Amino acid sequence: MALLPAIGIPSPAPPQQTPFVSRNNHANRNTHQLNHQSTPETTVSWTSRITLLSRNGRLAEAAKEFTAMRLAGVEPNHITFIALLSGCADSEPLGDSLHGYACKLGLDRNHVMVGTAILGIYSKRGRFRKARLVFDRIEDRNSKGLHEEALAWFREMQVSGVKPDYVAIIAALAACTNLGALSFGLWVHRYVVSF
Repeated sequence: MALLPAIGIPSPAPPQQTPFVSRNNHANRNTHQLNHQSTPETTVSWTSRITLLSRNGRLAEAAKEFTAMRLAGVEPNHITFIALLSGCADSEPLGDSLHGYACKLGLDRNHVMVGTAILGIYSKRGRFRKARLVFDRIEDRNSKGLHEEALAWFREMQVSGVKPDYVAIIAALAACTNLGALSFGLWVHRYVVSF
């Protein structure tokens, strides 16, 4: 496992089992134990700490925690990446490193939320060509079922009396667009105009 030079994030190990190499280039004798420490429970614990730090504006500490997670042999999941990416619009080296790592794991293409988070960091920095490239690589962006589910949740918010924020309204309108649901889109538009 090599460290990415920008901020010290370990790059993912190739699919075959390779020994863990420390910064001093000495093979770790506990490689077998480290490779088997990654369980859903440990991933959730690490991701929870990373999310807490990232949401509280402590991005440098969150990045260090991510590095410690990888060095401990725990594999990050899509939620880990979303937590870090959501806080790093102002940190170009971290955002680029995380994007590269997500690419190596295939999360930028195979997981819409990770792809969208990556797209967001480039858009916020005005790197629209890069954002467009990320968007074009997302494989499952036109999933009809997800759009229908988004509209169902938006409708459930209405029935339950929960006032949607601008993000929910934009998501509902985007779902209407992707589904071609003109009547529901007009209903959402009337709702927005009314408040």
